[in-house]
Amino acid sequence: MAFEYGSGTPIETADEGNLPAVLPRRVPGHFTQNVTLGVDVPRHADALRIGLQFNIENLTNNIYKVSQESVFSPGEYCHPRYFSGSMKVNF
Repeated sequence: MAFEYGSGTPIETADEGNLPAVLPRRVPGHFTQNVTLGVDVPRHADALRIGLQFNIENLTNNIYKVSQESVFSPGEYCHPRYFSGSMKVNF
């Protein structure tokens, strides 16, 4: 299991004197979790080994803003929850 915390990246402002004080100076922080399950299946008859792995990233489906260039540009958002898997064959 892996945890990721981001405190938020700064937002660039062209002229801070003209902007209202209520605008955020940073992108909001985020906290996400990732889970990975895996198993190695050894075969004693020969040297063949099979490894299986299953991943869930962004387990809680927390969609957050990653960054934003300025207050006049749209933000970039993270990916939603997704699943992946892999199989490795060692011989």
